[in-house]
Amino acid sequence: MTQTHDAAPMPIPTGNGLLDLMTELDHVLRAEEALLTQSRHQVQHKDLLAQKQQLVVRYTQTIRALAQEPERLREMSDSQRNALRQIGQRLEETTTRNMKLLKREISTSDFLLRTVVDTLRQQQPRAPGSGGYGGQSPAHIDSHDTTQPMLVRKKI
Repeated sequence: MTQTHDAAPMPIPTGNGLLDLMTELDHVLRAEEALLTQSRHQVQHKDLLAQKQQLVVRYTQTIRALAQEPERLREMSDSQRNALRQIGQRLEETTTRNMKLLKREISTSDFLLRTVVDTLRQQQPRAPGSGGYGGQSPAHIDSHDTTQPMLVRKKI
């Protein structure tokens, strides 16, 4: 989701609008967390990921805009600021848990992929004297054979 220079600037949600944005982002992260812990994330995670990305962009833009206009935060009521602090803390906790779960999923996937690749390599039969040159040693490869990589075609 990229914003062009011609697009009107996004209005900065404050007060209840910011609270709603943060609450929605926290809800999506918690839903993603539930999918990750239940290992049902293949199909459903795709939709949540798109929603999460949109919310993160809006949230980031809002926080940056508020940093440029801190008086907008001061205009909020004490109850709104307290609610924002609470959802901010909850959002931070949810984000931390979510990040740990995603890292675990990535590590598990990487381990599984490495295991499959290693197993396949071990099961491939090797021809005698093969060193990755189709069963031929580099000395037996024709220097005019253009199907071989350049380094192999050069005579030493």
